[in-house]
Amino acid sequence: MYFCIVGLFCCSVACGVYYKASPYVDYKRLSPNPLERVAVLPFDSTEEQNRFLAERLRRYFYLGLVNNNIPTVPLSYVDSKVVYLCRRTNKKPENILPAQLTDCLATHLIAQGELTNFSYLYLLFYSHIKASGKFWITDYRTGNRVFYNEVSATNRKIALPTSLLGLATEGIGTLAYLRSSKVIETIRGLGEYATEPLANLNHPTKSSEQIKKIKVNVASRKLKIGDVIEVEAWGPAGRSAWFDIGAEGRRVPMEEKTPGYYVGRYVISAGDSVEYGLVRVAMTTTDKSQIIGAINFDTPLSIDADPPPPPVVSEFYTTKKSINLTFSLIPRPKDLEQILVYRAVEKNGKRGEFNFIGTLRNSNLYVDKKIKPSTTYYYTAIAIDRAGNTSGAGRQFKIALPPKGPILFRGPFRGSLVLMRYASPFFIDSKINIEEHSSVIIEPGVEIYFSPGGGFQLKGGTLKASGTEKAKILLYPSAKKWAGISANRNPQNRISLENVRIYKADKGIAMSGGTISLSRTELKRCSTALVLSGESINAWLYQCRFVKNTTAILTSAQRVSFNHCDFIKNRKNIVIKETLSELLPEKKVYDFSAYLSKSHLLPSRNPLRLAPR
Repeated sequence: MYFCIVGLFCCSVACGVYYKASPYVDYKRLSPNPLERVAVLPFDSTEEQNRFLAERLRRYFYLGLVNNNIPTVPLSYVDSKVVYLCRRTNKKPENILPAQLTDCLATHLIAQGELTNFSYLYLLFYSHIKASGKFWITDYRTGNRVFYNEVSATNRKIALPTSLLGLATEGIGTLAYLRSSKVIETIRGLGEYATEPLANLNHPTKSSEQIKKIKVNVASRKLKIGDVIEVEAWGPAGRSAWFDIGAEGRRVPMEEKTPGYYVGRYVISAGDSVEYGLVRVAMTTTDKSQIIGAINFDTPLSIDADPPPPPVVSEFYTTKKSINLTFSLIPRPKDLEQILVYRAVEKNGKRGEFNFIGTLRNSNLYVDKKIKPSTTYYYTAIAIDRAGNTSGAGRQFKIALPPKGPILFRGPFRGSLVLMRYASPFFIDSKINIEEHSSVIIEPGVEIYFSPGGGFQLKGGTLKASGTEKAKILLYPSAKKWAGISANRNPQNRISLENVRIYKADKGIAMSGGTISLSRTELKRCSTALVLSGESINAWLYQCRFVKNTTAILTSAQRVSFNHCDFIKNRKNIVIKETLSELLPEKKVYDFSAYLSKSHLLPSRNPLRLAPR
């Protein structure tokens, strides 16, 4: 048995390392026209989990073309155009016609590849990696394939022996492993072997002169605007020299400092946003040709020269002791590092200087606790990404803090209004009119007390009260009852209440036109909690509670939706009338079952829970 196992393992050594390459360049099938640049398309993979390896293989094949001095289109440019064509044609990359790609990329030669296999095989104590790939270049001016190569290889990684048998077989395997040649260690090696035999399709003039050494100096592998890439090269003296980064054709000139020593610098500018895996240096020769040298980076230089957009305040609310600001960036960059917040204070009617007050990391919410009543504040912010790029200052946001509450509103009020929790409670002794293009916004935790004639009256405006579970908004009477919230027939009326308590109103909400949205809102001890009349009403109620009202809902509207609403100890739960006009007599009154059968209401999938009267 022992000799059988050793023999089997030796067989695995014999077949464990295999290399095959069959390059083919057909110059006769090239178009007689001048050679265009080669665009390397994304490589395919037969298995979904190998797509990342196929993309790495594509990059190595691309670098091989560049090292062979073949004109190429930058990968980032190819990818952006492929994405553009996919969106325009609504097709996957592999289904886009070659003619569309060649026209869009301004080239006629397209390189393609495929990672046909990448798998792990386990033979006894050894792990074998098997990989194979295909590569080809097509000249779509003639429709001919001008280059083809197929590479396959296996590589063994020696495992630790777990027994005497493993120790003996490991010695034999190690000898065979060391004697083997052309073993591909990594996926990069597969790409290098694929391009190593590739002849130059440009037929450059050969020269005995060479670039001896290239050195690239950068402050960091992650570069930003203003950073410098310095390239040094040593070669023949008295030549014209230049360098390219990322094979993008910048041709940055290099100056000969001493005979044979050349230096060039490139400053990152706005708009540079590429990963540079390659730096090429070119020099002229005595026979008017070029010599090329290149450096490949295992970790590409990441150049991010695009600053993030300036942050703006998208939301704010106050508490008794703070101003809470939410900053937004549109679009939000993936590499956002931090947001720096600045504040200015108004004095004598003039805004003062902005001062830094805080930093946001992994959050968009800033809480300013150093505030004073009856003071106006201005806020702005800048954003910084991981590369150190800085945005401009965001649009200034102004907040005028009222004096500490309670605050009394007397007489009619028109225009927009924000009722801040900082100044709560509020006392309102008359109706607040909300005209068209005006709004009243009520912050979480605000308490408002109304006199008998007090309330909100919408005339085409918006009322938004957004409380929270822990900070509900309270609308209460200061005496026995208050007028409630009313809206005329204007379809522009908008009422949005969330986590609000309406208590002891004559008519809690009376609406004749517009849109109303009630969520987790309670209406209690009202004469009529909710009145909906008019054909232009859209009403949506979710998890609302109607408790101990004379009439919970009185409606003639046809577009109403209930979800998980509770009706508790109301004298009348829902009264449906054909019309609520005082000029016409009431024709019919439906109970709840008839209301559903008549389909005046759009019932939700979840039934209403009606408590007994």
